[in-house]
Amino acid sequence: LGWRTETLPDRTWPHPELALDRRRVSWPQPRELHAVRRGSLLITPCNLVLHEAPQADHHPREAWLLALDLDAPDAPAWLAPAPPDPFAVPGVAEDRSTAFGPPLLVGDRVFCQLFRTGLSTTVSLVAFDVTDGTLLFETPLVRGDIIDRYASRRAFTDWWDLDKRAREGAPVERDGIVHACTGFGVVAAVDGLTGRLRHTFHYDRLFSLDPHSYDRAYLVDTGGWDDEPVRLWDDRVVVAPGDSRYLYVLSAEPGPEGQRILDDPLERLWRRHLVGLLPDPGGAASPALLFSELRGGRFRLELRDAGGGLIQAGAPLPPGESVDLTGSPTRPLLVGGAEGRVFVPTSAGVRAYRVADLSSDPVLLDRPQGMPPVMSIARLPDGLAALSLHPAREQMFVECWTAGR
Repeated sequence: LGWRTETLPDRTWPHPELALDRRRVSWPQPRELHAVRRGSLLITPCNLVLHEAPQADHHPREAWLLALDLDAPDAPAWLAPAPPDPFAVPGVAEDRSTAFGPPLLVGDRVFCQLFRTGLSTTVSLVAFDVTDGTLLFETPLVRGDIIDRYASRRAFTDWWDLDKRAREGAPVERDGIVHACTGFGVVAAVDGLTGRLRHTFHYDRLFSLDPHSYDRAYLVDTGGWDDEPVRLWDDRVVVAPGDSRYLYVLSAEPGPEGQRILDDPLERLWRRHLVGLLPDPGGAASPALLFSELRGGRFRLELRDAGGGLIQAGAPLPPGESVDLTGSPTRPLLVGGAEGRVFVPTSAGVRAYRVADLSSDPVLLDRPQGMPPVMSIARLPDGLAALSLHPAREQMFVECWTAGR
């Protein structure tokens, strides 16, 4: 693999919606930036900060979906605002914060979840026309005040800190059905053409803060999963919700008695990310699960079956090398399936593991001297791209490795 490095110039867009009073664009860190592309059109959520709140985690935001034509990047191709709140009570003014989740592009439609946060949180699935940003439909999925209130055992008991913000991955589509995990106790399936809600699955969330109840999770606080996308495997839907300790393998369609859990829910424990799904070596219908794990400060990859049984364990990183680069481990990238590689950003650069033999020592990809740590990696048609920030020089670097002999 060879490399080349580019520095991205700072760019602003002269558009009136991006220069409204008391508003500024708040771009997330590269590992949290989600975008989809169709030709020269790049579409990404752009959630504007309305004003600075006293607590850093509670900045009210206003959701916009930004489409940028890469062939004419001086101004957005279109900007789509969050639609009016279908849950709003007539005559009652409520200060709500809105945000779009990661987008999904299917044909001429862009789907994403819309989170509205106020006295309670509501989650909807919205669909926009990719050509001009026209809203096609909004389907309400869940309202936070109709489900039990749950949180981490270390959370404050102040109601402002509970059930307020979902951190969820992108939805997924197959045969016109969009599957989305809301992060508020519900996985939903929506008809991508009409917006009709087909069915929902209610999963076990984190444990209740009710002082009169007891849960063994009080002893070990593993938290929920980190922004895992919904994944499909044959007739199965694999979800790892951000507000649950468990990973679920579900049937794509409910049976006679409702939604079906096809394998026992798998507890998160020391696992950080679900890196990908692979064929089960034993021939099981459910996929094998490739996890990144961080136990006692030591990182490794593990391949397990859907029941949690260990299939293969990865080699540890060299002493002194870590994956905790930005406060939490950066997500590894699986390329090429069972015969491919897993790329892991570390403090030394990017390590490449062979999926067929995770126990072999990972290769360290070549990089220029003096480069900052890699914060995010993405797949290219002919290789790999990595993003890194140099805060002191206020520069962002893109490194591209192209496959070759």
